[in-house]
Amino acid sequence: MWFLSQLLKAVGSGRRLTFVSDHQHGLLDALSVVFPNAHHAYCLNHLKRNLINKLVGFRTNYKLTLMKILVKCAYAPTVVTFQHYMEKLRRIAGNGRVDSMLDGLKNDKWANLFFRGKRYGAMSFNVAESYNNWIGGARELPITCMVNMIRVQIMTQLSNRRAKSKRWTTKLYPVMEKKLVDSLKLANSWDVIVASDIALEVHSFISFYVDISRQTCSCHEWQLNDFPCCYAVYALRSSGKDVYDFIDPFFHVDCFRELQKESVYPVLSSERFDFDGAGSSIIKPSITKK
Repeated sequence: MWFLSQLLKAVGSGRRLTFVSDHQHGLLDALSVVFPNAHHAYCLNHLKRNLINKLVGFRTNYKLTLMKILVKCAYAPTVVTFQHYMEKLRRIAGNGRVDSMLDGLKNDKWANLFFRGKRYGAMSFNVAESYNNWIGGARELPITCMVNMIRVQIMTQLSNRRAKSKRWTTKLYPVMEKKLVDSLKLANSWDVIVASDIALEVHSFISFYVDISRQTCSCHEWQLNDFPCCYAVYALRSSGKDVYDFIDPFFHVDCFRELQKESVYPVLSSERFDFDGAGSSIIKPSITKK
């Protein structure tokens, strides 16, 4: 509760946030109080580990099979597909412990199809694990040295990212620009039938319905990831629309630069701090019971 209260002061309450976390009950209770309007999703990797823990003593291949089906449930784009894989998971598991785990999960907390917030395709909190590894060298240091080392790492990282983004010439940051280009290459042999200015039908091996005004596609990928799927990209280009106008600002280079624009500034070493010479610079021990 204390940590989230401090986080609220830092990020404010003016926008709708999405939290991705494990299934820790203290966190679940605190989130609903401090961030009542935020969306909350469970980390897929955490759910996979929970599933493995329910299958102690079973063969490794059996566990891997169930994990793959769980992932397909999480990424399922339609209700029919989700129900198909859920039934398959329960049938193959044949395990009351697995059933109890699935029954205890709300679908809108872990399945992409039912989630009402924006995840941009992020199904786990790997970014937090990556950060923990990144600061690994600092974590064993005394607290002041640890904070200073992390400060220097972040200061350097932000500076490097600003310099790197200045060299980008595309509208989207490189990974997403490549995804857009790949979508156009994939769609070269497809046909588009125009029903109206906003409704189009794209024919590949099967047909998909794209609604430009609602920014939806019957494959559901556009709605789930807030990035046009290959069918939507091809439909937009065929209708003469600028594809970039239909891509969430989050993926644009300008947004990336805006996120990195703040700097972490140098701090004098503690030996050079100016003290007033009064007792305020003396840190007394806390009052505790023996």
